[in-house]
Amino acid sequence: MTKPVVNAEFSVFREAAFNNEVYFYKVDDITGKVDGLTPESHSYLEAALKNIVKDAVTGEEVKLSAANQGIETVTVQIETGSIIAPLIIVKGNLDQLTDTNSSNNPEVYFPYIGANTDRVDHIRLLAENTWRF
Repeated sequence: MTKPVVNAEFSVFREAAFNNEVYFYKVDDITGKVDGLTPESHSYLEAALKNIVKDAVTGEEVKLSAANQGIETVTVQIETGSIIAPLIIVKGNLDQLTDTNSSNNPEVYFPYIGANTDRVDHIRLLAENTWRF
């Protein structure tokens, strides 16, 4: 049985020198656990990447990436019943993270400080469903 879906619209405005990609991933609860792993877990990045939100119709990852001073908006259908959180891939892309060459992996930042390798808050919740990177 398939889960119900909802239309979701995501927008990103870019004002940065770096080419970044923003994705959303499913979390177990508001503490940020993914598949039972806490954000401090060594395997958290891999778990988050396995739980990236995909369009329920196309099966493609929901990705936001805009040119500098540009806005990108995507409308997708996503399954209901999940808590989702953003992540940002800095100066790189998802293909680099998922290939077999670990020497080209870009930095990834999460809204859960424990998941960030530098333990710095790079994603801030400004309002309901509005984040600043």
